[in-house]
Amino acid sequence: MAKPKQDPELARKFRRRRIFVLVLLTLLIWGIWAGVSALISSVSIALGGGQPSQAPTAQAGNSSGTVTNQTPTTCLPSGIEVKVFVGNGTSPIASFSSSQNPKLWFNVVNTSSKPCYFNLGSKVQFFKITSGSEVIWTSQDCDRSQDINARILLQPGVLQSSPVGEWYKVRSSATGCGADQKPVVTGGASYHIVAIVNGVTSNDVQFVLN
Repeated sequence: MAKPKQDPELARKFRRRRIFVLVLLTLLIWGIWAGVSALISSVSIALGGGQPSQAPTAQAGNSSGTVTNQTPTTCLPSGIEVKVFVGNGTSPIASFSSSQNPKLWFNVVNTSSKPCYFNLGSKVQFFKITSGSEVIWTSQDCDRSQDINARILLQPGVLQSSPVGEWYKVRSSATGCGADQKPVVTGGASYHIVAIVNGVTSNDVQFVLN
């Protein structure tokens, strides 16, 4: 049997409709995929999964790629200077009258180029007075039950001064260091004093008791 003759115009309309449907379907699929991708990206960023974090930048002179720790460390004894004074509590005095009791104090300074921590507590502060090779008086014999440690941040070149103490011109002993102890020789007798602060010994200062 002979095939029915197709209408060329009808065939063109059919092809146009089929192309339109395919284009519409493609756009629909693309739109769904774009929406899903955007949703996934938003969720990822919200959960911290967006741009990858950058590695720490290495400091100059640090080949490990990590940031250099700038936290101050404990002072080295070689970077600490202790200077002792004997006088009236304000000014040094080299010779004392019979009516004067020598006042004692010291300064501490960080001579290094960086800040550092140093124990300046009363628990590690000592005065020692000698005559020749003999220890005449030491604050270690005083009542030290209330002494404390005090770790202080010392800035380079900044002086730290101790409280002013007093020596009653007596010998110290296991029983104490106060005015009730045995008097020392005066009348022109010469003595030396040093301060020891957390293991660092000061300069030596000579003075005379008249």
